[in-house]
Amino acid sequence: MTARDTEIDTKLPTAAADQLLGGLGLLDCSECPAGQINPVYLVDGNEAFRTLLCSDQRLSHGRDISPDLTRLLGAQGSTTIRKSLDSKTVQRTTLTSDKPGTLSYLISIYPDETRDRHIWLSFTPLPANETEPSGQQGTKPDEFEKLYRKTPALMHSIDGEGKLLEVSDAWLDAFGYQREEVIGKKSSDFLTPESRELAVNVILPRFFEEKECWNTPYKWVRKDGSIFQGDLSAIMRNDDADPMIKTLAVITDVTERNEARDRLQASAEQLSVVNAKLNQFAHVASHDLQEPLRKIKTFSHILIDAIAEGDHEDAELARQVLTSSVDKARNLIRDLLDYARSQNQELTIAPFNITEIINRSVSGLSQLIEEVGAQIKITSADDIISGDPQQIEMLLSNLINNAVKYRRSDQPCLVTIVFEITPDKSWALSVKDNGLGFDPKYDKQIFEPFKRLHPDARQGSGIGLAICKSVCDRHGWDISAVSEPGNGSTFTVTPLPDKQGRQ
Repeated sequence: MTARDTEIDTKLPTAAADQLLGGLGLLDCSECPAGQINPVYLVDGNEAFRTLLCSDQRLSHGRDISPDLTRLLGAQGSTTIRKSLDSKTVQRTTLTSDKPGTLSYLISIYPDETRDRHIWLSFTPLPANETEPSGQQGTKPDEFEKLYRKTPALMHSIDGEGKLLEVSDAWLDAFGYQREEVIGKKSSDFLTPESRELAVNVILPRFFEEKECWNTPYKWVRKDGSIFQGDLSAIMRNDDADPMIKTLAVITDVTERNEARDRLQASAEQLSVVNAKLNQFAHVASHDLQEPLRKIKTFSHILIDAIAEGDHEDAELARQVLTSSVDKARNLIRDLLDYARSQNQELTIAPFNITEIINRSVSGLSQLIEEVGAQIKITSADDIISGDPQQIEMLLSNLINNAVKYRRSDQPCLVTIVFEITPDKSWALSVKDNGLGFDPKYDKQIFEPFKRLHPDARQGSGIGLAICKSVCDRHGWDISAVSEPGNGSTFTVTPLPDKQGRQ
């Protein structure tokens, strides 16, 4: 048998395992007779492990590697593996080399706790003159420490109390510390409070039981207080020969990936909302357009018949209805185009004087204001804010037009426009009228397209307030309405906390 298929879940992700400095592999020795290490099947192994066993790296999972082990480890190594298998204990030996510039390795054999007669075999680089696994020699960092620190991964090692024993240079760069500032501190000290609670209550108990974790999402705090998102993968060493439990961990900065994912998800959700609104919009728009078109068709025939019969009275009535229906269709199409522009036209954000925009909006409605005798009162701080001036003028024009349109017939129309700076250094823009008002239960529905609360001759297309809501949404502003039937309405626009836009 030269190869063997396996369905065992090794939990040895290649990307994480390949960042480890030494070789690490999981071996299946279940078919080895007592006292022998043949056959031995490779279940999984990182790149360094495969390179040490076979220089051409063509070792495949399921292959019998007993000849490679014998060639590499010799009789002493084979004996150590047999001893670990038979006694189910951790065993160590060294693989030395006399060649200049060639590393020696500490060989560690760990019986797998979840699979019978499976072992983890690791190769840890050692200086050429170090043949025992105990202690550090001298004060100069050894070759392993140099390699550890220079690895491009965000790597750290901790003891049984969770305190940092060593960190890589990349780890220090990512967190913004010097090495002497972090050694001896708990690794959990660098987590946000929420991530620390997750680690203590959920992740660590499972880790101590399983001796490993992979791609656990945490939020980490740098020295300057900024936060980044990093997935943690870790393996634990619990050697009988060494009473100190040591854990090797690698952090992968996934901040940009997660932010891109969140943006994509937000865009998908926004697209879903827009599609739903478009479906509703198309349905209602087609219904509203059909009504004047039906009248045009019907009264066109009436007009033709009246002219043929010389019926001037019916002809005049048909003419009036046709004119009214054409005007209604034209106004609806115009409002639909304005609504589309409020949603889709590219914003041109620039600073502008809000008082100038208010005055320009009022001036644009001067004919309507004069026809109904409305009084416009403006109280405005002469302040500069940021936004798209054209769309802000559209917003104000629709609010003023709405206030004048739904006026009461028993008193003069009064519209009060106020722009003020709030105590929190933000701002508020309000348009108040003394008109018909509406039931407060409709304070959200009135901003939906084609929503009409006053089914009389004064009703428009039902698009104006929807345009106002669209403009505010695109600027990151909030618009709300307060009203009571017969007591007028007040519409207020305020920026969200991060969209104040003052200059």
